[in-house]
Amino acid sequence: MSNPVLVNQIIPKPNVIPLTGRVGAEIRDIRLGGDLSDATVAAINQLLLKHKVIFFRGTS
Repeated sequence: MSNPVLVNQIIPKPNVIPLTGRVGAEIRDIRLGGDLSDATVAAINQLLLKHKVIFFRGTS
């Protein structure tokens, strides 16, 4: 799942806030508890590869 359009369908772009120009992003309002779908795991992985460091806010 390297296509940004697919990532944006799983984790909406407004929920991903870049923290600096080069490294880091905050992902808001994502449900991390319970079983995550393969698509969600793949989207998180793609965001991690893109931003190098991710933080989760407003999780449930």
